[in-house]
Amino acid sequence: MPLPKYTTRASFELEPGATGQRTDFKEANKKLEWDLKKIVGGFEHTLRSKPTFSQESHGEILADSKEI
Repeated sequence: MPLPKYTTRASFELEPGATGQRTDFKEANKKLEWDLKKIVGGFEHTLRSKPTFSQESHGEILADSKEI
């Protein structure tokens, strides 16, 4: 998932007991990656992410939110 260009990092939280899942923030191209080894029907998978933005970007957040 692409994130705004002024994202400096992202923290992640997977549901309790999540196995076979991996998360990563690729700073070079500002993308959040969520890999699921296997998706089984009838189950819901949840990922919560909290991005951190550079300090000088706060005025741009609303203007740039259309890119997400």
